Amino acid sequence: MDRRGAVQAATLVVMGAIGFTLRLPSLSPGVQRFVEDRVEFSVPTNAWRRAAEGVFLHESGVDPYEGDMYHETPLCLIFLTKAKSLGETFLNRLFPACDILTAICLYFFAKNLVEAMIIQQRKDYASLKPKVQLLLTPFEDIPKVPLAVFIWYILNPFVIGSCMAKTTSVFTNLLLAAMLLFTSFGSNPVARVASLVFLALASYQTLYLFLLFPALHLYLMTSVPDKQRSRLWYELGHLVVNLGIFGVTLSGLVIFSSMIMGSWTFLRGVYVFAVSSPDLTPNIGLFWYFFTEMFEQFRTFFVCTFFMNVCLYAIPVATKLRHDPPFAIFVLLILITIFKPYPSYGDVGFYMSLFPIWRRLEPLMKQTLIVSVMLLIAVVLFPVLWKLWIIAGSANSNFFYAITLVFIASQVFFVCDVTLAHEKRQWQLKNNAETLEAIHLD
Repeated sequence: MDRRGAVQAATLVVMGAIGFTLRLPSLSPGVQRFVEDRVEFSVPTNAWRRAAEGVFLHESGVDPYEGDMYHETPLCLIFLTKAKSLGETFLNRLFPACDILTAICLYFFAKNLVEAMIIQQRKDYASLKPKVQLLLTPFEDIPKVPLAVFIWYILNPFVIGSCMAKTTSVFTNLLLAAMLLFTSFGSNPVARVASLVFLALASYQTLYLFLLFPALHLYLMTSVPDKQRSRLWYELGHLVVNLGIFGVTLSGLVIFSSMIMGSWTFLRGVYVFAVSSPDLTPNIGLFWYFFTEMFEQFRTFFVCTFFMNVCLYAIPVATKLRHDPPFAIFVLLILITIFKPYPSYGDVGFYMSLFPIWRRLEPLMKQTLIVSVMLLIAVVLFPVLWKLWIIAGSANSNFFYAITLVFIASQVFFVCDVTLAHEKRQWQLKNNAETLEAIHLD
């Protein structure tokens, strides 16, 4: 290992130790109590108090899915029951350890992806103009980008707060990071199967993540030689195989869960709940206020409409960005976070940590300042308006929902801006154009 590699390894160890320490509840018990009560971190589908209630009911011989409190999966229930039996100390270290493991997976995913991007661009863009070459990913990004991704995740306050609140988003993020890591290994058949299995596990834990399958399939296809990929029957065969592995794994998890619980009641408590969103506890999503104000006779129609809305983006986004499937996965993660019923800061922090991979898009982005300011305002005002509404009683739900719309709008602006910047960059590279005005389209 050279000196630069040793320095980077030492940096990873130090930052990992700092990240682990920051996530320990004993370091700041007051902060832990604060984030546990915050609706920005804890929602009905990931809150630790609901998970602990489910574990208690399960240990008492009561089906936790009979009520309206527990909405985690049966395998998560068994896992948390075992973890809780090992003591509070083990539990307090389990969540930080999972978060550090997630950061490590993201580090190696970013490293593999940047290396693959550099190899691909050397093959596709060998004769570009000097100014256009500035858009390419330089070799210096191989050590810098993975380290930036690692640090962004380790020190991200959204992720730290989500871990301190012991939300199960920590486990979902770990499964997603493992999926991305194994996908980045390319043509390795074991890694291909593992990536599909981890996507099935993530979808089992959080229903809406099945929408990543089209982009993941295209990502796996990038390791297939161009001659074989151009054959329709070959691509259809791969689609059937990948869909089969994903579908069989997910179905197996559901069937195994029914065997564990001795019934199928968990389907209503986990997946029907995730779609119908009957719990209208305020959060940073769109659903709760909208359905609070809606007449009951229209509820089913709009539930179906909202579900179709989030599902609508999967195939078009994957198709449009088929030449860059990792970026398609990044965009879909943002869209899922925006439009699913119970988003949290843990979801936002995860996709934010991936942005350094595409940091070369930043000069082409036009709304960075607007997005940053809106995001900062929303984060600051969330607890303020919640206190005015719930504790002081001097405000109402409209105030809190207004800042929720600002937060969601910032994410919408961000995903539109970064996608447009990506398409600008691809257009300039493809046409060897120094500016968008350099080529006049007919």
